Amino acid sequence: MSKVLVLGGTGQFGERICRRLAGLPDIDVIITSRSQSKADALAREIRAELHTVQVSAAALERDAASFEDDLRLLAPQVLIHTAGPYQGQDYRVARACIAARATTLILPTVVNSSPISAHSIRQPKKRTCCSFPAPVHCR
Repeated sequence: MSKVLVLGGTGQFGERICRRLAGLPDIDVIITSRSQSKADALAREIRAELHTVQVSAAALERDAASFEDDLRLLAPQVLIHTAGPYQGQDYRVARACIAARATTLILPTVVNSSPISAHSIRQPKKRTCCSFPAPVHCR
C-alpha cells in the first residue's frame, strides 16, 4: 500500500487528483488543506462515493513553521503538490519531502506531462524531487 499525500487537496486541481487516486487499488490517499473541516468533508464525500476507507484528511499549511515536522508525522511515500500559486515559491516543500523521506514529489508540470498511474506511484524507480521546470533526482 502506497501512502500518497495531496498538498492542497481541496482545491480544484487537488480534488481531481484525490478523486482519481482514491479509485486506484493499493493507494492510501491523504487529502490535505489549510482547513481541517474542508479536508474532512472531501474525504467523507470520496469515501461515500467510492465505498473506500483508503482516504483520510489532515490540516497541513505549507508556510507554517511546523510544516516539515507535520509532514514527517504524516509519513507519505509520495507527495503531490497542488497548493498554488506556484510563482515565487521556494524549495520548502521539496526540502520537507527529503527530510520526511518521501520517495517522490510531484509538481503540476510533471503531473500534466505524464499521467498518474498506480504503477508509477507504487513502483518509483528512484527518489525524485521534481522542481521547476525539470526533475531533480535526490540522493
